[in-house]
Amino acid sequence: MATPTDGTAVGGSEQRGVLDHFVGASLKNPFLALILAMGLFVGGSWVAATFPVDVFPDLTAPTVTVLTDAQGLAPEDVEVAITFPIETALNGALGVRRVRSRSAHGISIVWADFEWGTDIFLAR
Repeated sequence: MATPTDGTAVGGSEQRGVLDHFVGASLKNPFLALILAMGLFVGGSWVAATFPVDVFPDLTAPTVTVLTDAQGLAPEDVEVAITFPIETALNGALGVRRVRSRSAHGISIVWADFEWGTDIFLAR
C-alpha cells in the first residue's frame, strides 16, 4: 500500500505540520501576525544595537614591542649589549608567553607576547 502525497495519511485522516498551523493561524488573524512581526523587529533591532560585539575582533595576543636605537653598532654588538639584556628582563615578567627579537645595524626590536586577557597597559 503506497503513501499518498496529498498530505493525507493512509487511514484517510489529515496530517498537518507545525508550519501549516502557524500559517493558518496567521491567515486567520492578520492583525495579530503583524503585531508579532513588529514586536520581533523592534526587539531584534534593540538587541542588535546594544549587543557588545566587535565587528573586527582583535585576534592577536597582547604584544609589547621594545624598539631601541643604537647608532653605530654592528648587529652582533647590538645583540650582546642591548637585545639580550632586554630579552632576559622580559622573560621574567608576569604573563609573558613568548619573547622574540631582531637585531640589525644600529637597532634592536624585542617583541613580548603576553597571555590572552592580559591588560595591555599593565603589560607595558
